[in-house]
Amino acid sequence: MIKKIWIKFALLLMGIIILSFGMVTILNHYFFEKLFKSYIEDKKESRNNQITETLLNLYERDGNWSRLKEELPYFCMMLGTCVKVVNPDGKILADYCVSEDHFKNQSSMSINENFSTVIPLNLKGKLLATAYLNTQLHDDTASRGDFDFQNIMHKSIFATGVICAFLIIILSLFISQIFIKPIEQLTLAAQDMGKGNFDQAVSINSKDELGKLGEAFNQMAQKIKDLEEMRKKLTADVAHELRTPLSVIMGYVEALQDRVMEPSEENLKSIQEEVQRLALLVENLRELSLAESGKLSLSLEKINLVELLNSIDEKMKPILQEKNLKLIIHSSVESFITADRNLVNRIFLNILHNAYKYSPDNEKIEIEISADKSKVIVTVTDHGTGITKEDLPYIFERFYRADQSRARATGGTGIGLAIARELVSLHKGQIEAKSQIGAGTQITVTLPIER
Repeated sequence: MIKKIWIKFALLLMGIIILSFGMVTILNHYFFEKLFKSYIEDKKESRNNQITETLLNLYERDGNWSRLKEELPYFCMMLGTCVKVVNPDGKILADYCVSEDHFKNQSSMSINENFSTVIPLNLKGKLLATAYLNTQLHDDTASRGDFDFQNIMHKSIFATGVICAFLIIILSLFISQIFIKPIEQLTLAAQDMGKGNFDQAVSINSKDELGKLGEAFNQMAQKIKDLEEMRKKLTADVAHELRTPLSVIMGYVEALQDRVMEPSEENLKSIQEEVQRLALLVENLRELSLAESGKLSLSLEKINLVELLNSIDEKMKPILQEKNLKLIIHSSVESFITADRNLVNRIFLNILHNAYKYSPDNEKIEIEISADKSKVIVTVTDHGTGITKEDLPYIFERFYRADQSRARATGGTGIGLAIARELVSLHKGQIEAKSQIGAGTQITVTLPIER
C-alpha cells in the first residue's frame, strides 16, 4: 500500500496526463485515418475522371477504338495500374498491366476477376465501352509514397507518445515534490508539536491556499506556544501567590509557638490579612474557572448603568481618598442594559480597582458612557503609568503584571482583569484596552442592551 502522499499525487497526476494524452493520440489517429481515406477517395475520383477523359478523347479523335491498343500501355504506365476496356457486347477491346506476368490465360479470365473498379465510358448518353481497373495489385489509388507517409505518421505518433510519457513521468514527480513539500513541512512541524516542542514555524512563500495554510499554522503554533508559556507561568504564579501568604502565616505561627511574639491583636490581624488574601485568591480562581467553563448562571434584570457606577463610586470613595483620587462619570443619558447585576458590578469593580492601583496621587479616573440602539459603551480612563505595547496584549491574562517588581506592592491577586474579560464575554460583550506610557490606560467595555 502506498503511504507517501507525493507518490500518490504523482501517480494521480501521471494518470490524468497520460489519459488525456492517450485520448488526444487516439483522436489524432482517428482524424488522420479519416483524412487519409478522404485523400485516397479524392485521388481515386481524380484518377477515374482522368481515365474517362483520356479514353473518351481518344475515341472522339479517331471516331473509334482503333488506336486503343497502341495508346493503352502508355496510359497504364503513366497511372501505374492495370486497365481492361470491354465493349458493350463483352468483347475485350484492349488490356494492359504494368506487370507483364499478371495476365496469364487472359482469354479465360473473368471480366470481374480482380478488376473491382468499373468506369463506364459514355459519350452523349451512349455507352461506348467499359473500363475495368485492377485494384488488387496497387491497393486502389494509394501509391507507395502514400503508404510510406502513413507509416511515418503512425511511427511519429507512437514515438511522440513514448517521449511524452517519459517527460510526463519526470514532470509529474517534479511537480508533486513542489506541491507536497509544504505539506511535509507542516506534517513534521505538527509531529514536533505533538512531542511537546511548540517552538515551530514553517516557511511557505506561496500566496495560494498552501501559503494561507502555512500562515494559519504559524499563527496557531505561536498561540499554542504562548498558551503553554502562560500555563507554565500560571503554575509558577499560583505557587508564588500561595507561598508568600503561607510563609507569612507560618512565620507568625512559629513565632507564637516559640513565644518569640505575643499573640497580640496586631499580630493576629496580620495573620488574618494573609488568610483573607489566600481566601480572596482561591475565590477569584474559582470564579475565573467557572466563568471560563461557562458554568456561571446569569440572573438577568434591567440595570441602570449610571446608577450602578455611582454606587461603585460610593463604595470606592474610602480607598480613592487614600490617594486623593477623583472618579468622574460622564453620561448625557441614562443607559439601561439587561444583565446580571452582581457580575456587571464585579466587572467594573475589577477595572476601577486596577485603575486605582496604577494611578498616581492627586489624579482622576474618568468614566464615559455612550449608547446606540443595540449596545452600551463604557470607557474607563486613568492617567497612570501606562502599559507598553509589548505588555498590552497580555493584560487580560491571569496573573499577568506588566511590572513584576511591583506585584505585591500594588496588591491584588493579578486576575482581576482576566475575570472581567470572562464576565464580559459571558454577557456577549467585548473588552479592549489602549495605553500609552506616561499617559495612562483606557479600557472600553461594550455590552449589548438586550440579551
